[in-house]
Amino acid sequence: MTTITPPHDLKAEEAVLGAILLSAVPLKKLIVDVGLIDAAFYRELHGRIWNGMVQLAMAGEPVDELTLKARLEAEGASPQETAKLGELSAAVPSAWNVVAYAQTVMDLAEWRGVLAASYELQAAVAERDADKREQAERTLTQARRGKTDTYSATALTEAVYAHIEGKEQVPTWATPWPTLNNALGGGLRAGEVTLLGGWTSMGKSVVADQLLRWCADKGAKVHAYINEMSPTVRGLRLVAAMTGVPQSRLAQPSKLTPDDHDKITKHLGRGLPFGITQVASWTADTIARDIRFQGWDVCALDLVHRLQFSDERELALISTALNAAAQVSGTHLIAVIHLNQGRAVGSTLPPPVLRDIRGTGMLANDADNVLFIHREEDAQDESGIPVKTENAALYLAKCRNGRLDKIDLTFDARHTRFLEPVNESRVVPLERRLGSDRGA
Repeated sequence: MTTITPPHDLKAEEAVLGAILLSAVPLKKLIVDVGLIDAAFYRELHGRIWNGMVQLAMAGEPVDELTLKARLEAEGASPQETAKLGELSAAVPSAWNVVAYAQTVMDLAEWRGVLAASYELQAAVAERDADKREQAERTLTQARRGKTDTYSATALTEAVYAHIEGKEQVPTWATPWPTLNNALGGGLRAGEVTLLGGWTSMGKSVVADQLLRWCADKGAKVHAYINEMSPTVRGLRLVAAMTGVPQSRLAQPSKLTPDDHDKITKHLGRGLPFGITQVASWTADTIARDIRFQGWDVCALDLVHRLQFSDERELALISTALNAAAQVSGTHLIAVIHLNQGRAVGSTLPPPVLRDIRGTGMLANDADNVLFIHREEDAQDESGIPVKTENAALYLAKCRNGRLDKIDLTFDARHTRFLEPVNESRVVPLERRLGSDRGA
C-alpha cells in the first residue's frame, strides 16, 4: 500500500487563526461562507484553537489572545501550546486573503478525506470485505460534503440567516416549465427525490430525459440509470429529441437523408447532454452506492419497479436506500415508477393519483415530490385503440416544499418533448382536477 503524506498547509492554518486574533475578519464569515470546522485543521492544536475561538464567540466573549489563552489553559493546554498563540498574529501575510486561506484549509481537508477513503478501500479490496468497502465509500462521501451534519442552535440560526440573505442556499435546478418551478418553490432541490409516474406510454421517460437535458444545459452534472432498454437505443431517443430526426429513421441509418446527417453531426459534435448506465442487473443498494460515489447534481432512475424485489417490504427498503443516497450525496433523484392497473380501464384513462402508485406507500411517503404525466386521449380510431392528442398535463400530487398543482402542457411529437403554452398562466385548483381523491 503506497503511503502519501496527507495534504496540508500549516501556514494557511496559522494565517486564518492569526487573522481572527487581529480582528481582521469576522468569525461568522468563516463559519457561514466557508463552512470552516475544527476537524478541517491538519495540526490538532490548530483545531483546538479554532474550536476555542468559536466557543468564546458563542458565549459572547471577546476572541483575543488573552481570553483564548485562559480558555485553552482551562482545557489542559500546556504552556508550550498556549505560547503558540503569540506567534499566530505574526503569521498573517495578508488579512485580506483570510477567506482564501480558510478555503485552502477546507479543500486540503477534503483531499485528506479522499486519501483516507482510498486506504480504507485498498484494505477492503485486499480482504474482499464488502462492509469495509461500504465504510470506505461513506468516508469518501463525507469528505466530499466537507461540512458537519450536526448544527448547534447558533450554527443553525446562522445557516438559516445565510439562506434568507441569499448567501448559502440549497442548490436548486429549474425545470423546463415555469409553472412547475413556481409550484416546487424554485425547481428540483439538492438532496431530494421526485417520483415520476404515469400510465403506460404516456411519456414518463420523455419527461425524465427532458429534465436531465434541461439541467445539463444549465450546467448541472447529470446522469441516467436505466433498466428498460440499451444505452444506445436510449441515446438514439435523445438524438431524435435534439435534432427532430424521426427515431424510425435513426433506427435504420440507411434511411437517413443528407439533411438528417447534417443535423445529427451538428448536435453530436457537441456531445450528448448526459451519460447512461445500464443497471438491469444492479440492486438498489448498488445504484445508491454509485449515486453517493459519483456526486451527481441531478440523476434519474428509469425505472424503480424493474429493480429486484419480491414483496412490499423489499420495495420499501429500495425506497429507503434511494432516498438516503440522494440526501447524503446532495443529488436530486428523479425516480420513474409504474402504476397499478386497477384504474387503467375504459376507453380513456383517468389522470393518476397517489394511490395508483404500484406497491408500497413508502415510495410516496419517502419522496419529496410526486409528479404524474398524463396525455389526453381522443375517441377510438378505426382499430378501436384510443388516440393520444397533443394535450397533456403534469400533476404535482405531492410537494414537500411547495404547492400541489396541475401544469398544462402540449406534446411536441417532432422533438419528443412537452412544452408549456407560452400564454398559459392559470392555476387549476387541486380539488377541481382530482375531485374527491384529493391526491390520496
